[in-house]
Amino acid sequence: MLLVLLAFPAWLHAQETYHVSALNASVHSLPNATSAVQSQLKKGDELKYLKLMESGDWVKVQVKGKIGYIAVNSISAGPYEQDVKQATSTKYHVSVFQSAIYGSKKFSGNKIKTLSQNDIVVVLGDVDEWGKVKINSSIGYVYMAHLTEGMPKKEKKEKEVSTETYTAKYQVKVHSKPTKNSPVSKTVDKEDFVEVLEVVNGSWAKIRMGKGYGYIEMLGLEKQKAASSSSGGGNVNSQGKSKYPKKFGAFCRDGSTDFVVGPKTCKRGNGVKMWIYKEP
Repeated sequence: MLLVLLAFPAWLHAQETYHVSALNASVHSLPNATSAVQSQLKKGDELKYLKLMESGDWVKVQVKGKIGYIAVNSISAGPYEQDVKQATSTKYHVSVFQSAIYGSKKFSGNKIKTLSQNDIVVVLGDVDEWGKVKINSSIGYVYMAHLTEGMPKKEKKEKEVSTETYTAKYQVKVHSKPTKNSPVSKTVDKEDFVEVLEVVNGSWAKIRMGKGYGYIEMLGLEKQKAASSSSGGGNVNSQGKSKYPKKFGAFCRDGSTDFVVGPKTCKRGNGVKMWIYKEP
């Protein structure tokens, strides 16, 4: 009778079903991480619990008839139950750079169709980690973490802002704010061109920088006169505007952008790589 009672706990664990609760787990030949790996398991794979080792960190298990050892914090008691939920919307969009529709609920399955970011799919029924979806005539499974409910948001186009061209009367400072005591971002040399977005408080010119905006005192700038239609030649149209696009800024060779146009454009950026133009 005593022998039966002593053997009872071991018999109970030997019959108990466990599953892998970690995303991935390895079954080793010995109860340590440096021993040979017998098999690789993924979340949801089931195994038999045999014995908790003395260290408390490893469990002796049986997987597909083979005995091995697995970290105790990577398994949970009972069979694996997927968290099934009802799709809240039939239409989802791909929210990662790229995904795919597979023939089964695993990445190693047959790839039916490659999906790109913002592609729209229709979810058919309930979902767990994987959802059955349809796009055009293709039906299969997509990893739900790659999808976001609803239609993709449309990117707002940046509003075009009209500018006026000025030249510097002398070397002027570009401040981070429209005040004299704000930090100086850079300087603009005499006769350099400056594209002014707006005049702030009647005394500061707001200009576009590589990142953000800068401010120059209007006293140091002189507005460029528009081309006249009576000047002759083929460079102006009937409204007195130039037929040719105007330089708006430049991409520098070091990857930066300079929106102060003039002889010294991209002076600190290793020279001009490409000019940026705007329509006349």
